[in-house]
Amino acid sequence: MPAMTARRHDPAYKKLFRSPRMVQHLIQGFVTDAALNSLDVNSLVPLPTELITRAFNKRQLDCAWQLQLANHQRVYVLIEFQSTQDPVMPLRTCTYSSLLYETLLAQGQIRADMPHWPPVLCIVFYSGDKPWRGSTRLHDRIWIPPKGLMKPAMLQHRFILVDINRDAPDNADELQNLVAILMRFERHQSPAELQVLMDLLEQLLLNDPALLDQFGDFIADLMGDSSSFALKTSGVTSWKEIKMNFAQRMAKWEQGFIQQGMQQGIHLGQGQGKVLGQVELLSQQLKVRFGDLNEATEERLRHATSEQLQHWAVRVLQAQTLHEVFGAQS
Repeated sequence: MPAMTARRHDPAYKKLFRSPRMVQHLIQGFVTDAALNSLDVNSLVPLPTELITRAFNKRQLDCAWQLQLANHQRVYVLIEFQSTQDPVMPLRTCTYSSLLYETLLAQGQIRADMPHWPPVLCIVFYSGDKPWRGSTRLHDRIWIPPKGLMKPAMLQHRFILVDINRDAPDNADELQNLVAILMRFERHQSPAELQVLMDLLEQLLLNDPALLDQFGDFIADLMGDSSSFALKTSGVTSWKEIKMNFAQRMAKWEQGFIQQGMQQGIHLGQGQGKVLGQVELLSQQLKVRFGDLNEATEERLRHATSEQLQHWAVRVLQAQTLHEVFGAQS
């Protein structure tokens, strides 16, 4: 299955990023700034997303948060979700930053006589199918004369781009980050990879069932109209229901390997077809966790019994290395 074409999941994203934990993982995993490394999730406070101009026109943000650094300084974080290229994005985020200041001034959260206002960090989370090609800096869009007073007077503004085409992780260590897992869901290559990601997510969010249900909504939105692996998501409201639905689809997917083998003239029995599906599933799981497999590992999978494959499939989610999956003989 090729990487799926990105679709617009703004409502699902907005629900997910209502969680302080998601914002924390986004910042700590994808924003390079030492001052933000010690971000305390308990310091995150949601900000109004409806901005009002002096002319009383309204602009709507996707997501806005206030956080507090170790030195008690505040930082405002604006998150915008994009599934398409927008060459004027630097201007949009600059406008949002200015309007946020105006809104907070009107609400009394900052004062005109303060020596410094908290900085605004703008993050654009881009889920489009093609890599982002535009600039992230406003002054790149403005002609700057080589000399004279105009050069230092140019607007200086940039946003932080998080592009799933560029930033989606390839190794298991980064899959402890919830936003990294979100990216991998968007770029999944097979149902087997989805299975691995869902199992990892469930482990990470055992103590946060509300956020797990929000991920369920996202997966339902992501897979609801997938032509190759569609889930029946109508009326589905919880993670448990998504998991049950997915398990049913996985059973049909594994059965498809038997039918595919028969069509290719490979006369597989029911048992052999089951093993073929298990090999494919475990191979995908191992690649998600540990990267590409060498020929020796591929060969070992092809010659394994159904019982061995089941045993390794249980171990793969807890193992930290490929060696731990197979044991001392790996």
